[in-house]
Amino acid sequence: MTIVKKSLVLWVVGLIILSLGLSSFFMKQNEKIKLTVSAASSMSSSLKEIKMRFEAEHPEIESYYNFGGTGTLRRQLEQGAPSDVFLAASKRDFDALSDQGHFLQSKPLLQNRLVLVGLDREGDAFTTESVLQSDGRLAIGTPGAVPAGTYAKQALERLGSWEALTDQGRFVYAKDARHVVQLVEQGMVDYGVVYQSDTLNVNVPLHIIELDADLHQPIYYFVGQVTERRASQRFYDFLLESETTDLLQEYGFQSVPADRKQGDV
Repeated sequence: MTIVKKSLVLWVVGLIILSLGLSSFFMKQNEKIKLTVSAASSMSSSLKEIKMRFEAEHPEIESYYNFGGTGTLRRQLEQGAPSDVFLAASKRDFDALSDQGHFLQSKPLLQNRLVLVGLDREGDAFTTESVLQSDGRLAIGTPGAVPAGTYAKQALERLGSWEALTDQGRFVYAKDARHVVQLVEQGMVDYGVVYQSDTLNVNVPLHIIELDADLHQPIYYFVGQVTERRASQRFYDFLLESETTDLLQEYGFQSVPADRKQGDV
């Protein structure tokens, strides 16, 4: 092979290597940063809109949600499941994760209310008393695994109805609060106990009765930053912005009192 041919071959090989290198560089430049958020299922509707707003401000980041009952999400995180930001509907589970050192920083984010729901059938009387004294099936989240179910159990115990309803076999246990709503919507059960925020995006008319807040522990939602990634910090900060909390209130949540935003609740 002549010197000219060798030079030409080396030039072509060099050009190919340079082309592959530039291609790889530009692919990495266009590759989005993936962010994983573990969140209570009762926040699913609101967080889908938050995802659109956040990604519009941060087009380099693509967020993925892992929705579920807070108790289930807690166990996943404890077992090493990947998560950058954690949103909980249970103080007990959140405090346990915090005590284990899972959060770089955390704050109370929202409040919610507990309500009793049933299909709005014409002529039906719908009161707490009529529901508890009926023979209709009542769906709640599984206590211990689903915060809404734990709060429901507390309320029903204080109303003096838990044992009777259990003995009568009237409970249907659901995997999360959204599942309870679906069971009511589909007519699979007669009644359900859910968060007020879960009642805003239903496809059928419902009877809704707010349960006295004194019947159960206060319902707070918490946010914790799990990883040190810049994307995690940005999403955590975004959730705490006033515009975001205003949006969350449109989905039936309530703001945390100013005197409790900085400390324990």
